[in-house]
Amino acid sequence: MNTAKEYVEPTNLVDFNTPIVKEKALELIKGCTSKNDMIKKIYHYVRDEIPYTFTHNLQKASDVLKHQAGQCNTKTTLTIALLRAVNIPARYHCGSVSKKLFINTIPKWAYLFTPKLIPGHCWAEVFINDTWTAIENVVDLKLYEGIQCKMLDENQDESIGCGLSKDKFQKEWDGETDILMQDGALEVDAGIFSNADEYLAKAENFLNPIKRWVKNTFVKNAMNRKFNELRKYANKS
Repeated sequence: MNTAKEYVEPTNLVDFNTPIVKEKALELIKGCTSKNDMIKKIYHYVRDEIPYTFTHNLQKASDVLKHQAGQCNTKTTLTIALLRAVNIPARYHCGSVSKKLFINTIPKWAYLFTPKLIPGHCWAEVFINDTWTAIENVVDLKLYEGIQCKMLDENQDESIGCGLSKDKFQKEWDGETDILMQDGALEVDAGIFSNADEYLAKAENFLNPIKRWVKNTFVKNAMNRKFNELRKYANKS
């Protein structure tokens, strides 16, 4: 099966033709002996070295590398860019999630005014072994383990904030099957994209200007503080 050229081309966001992205991709795959190893190196780098942090939907891959932080769509953009930089076909899978995904991290006062569905959730899919495979690497392992520890210690069944379940936990990609860290989070499937620039631009504007200002000025910072508290929780257990 041949994959379309569009899955190895740059876009405005997937700017792998910039020196910072190209050099990082080549650095990551140095010494790899197979395509599978290359994908794993890129997967783990973006998952754990780029902390899950609410930033801006329209960050280019090069910007994510410069700032060393990203959310679901920006970490996905970086993953796709790094893969395409070494000629591995990659694409977006996007859609909308329920606000319940963040019920314990969105401030209570803001949760009331948050729309039920939040668009712009994404993960990466890579073409390997003649098939497309999901490699969601959005939540860094420190945050993932902090959430798990807190949920287990407090005997909680409800997600603490990222849609992660204490009894559905897959830490590592096995190189063959789909890994979806936030499995079941998607409420509306928007489909697959080789170029998600336009989709993500629309998703960035799903709130009215006032709500968008409040989100960017107050809500994101509050949620990021909560994520940092959860990362520290793993060290206490």
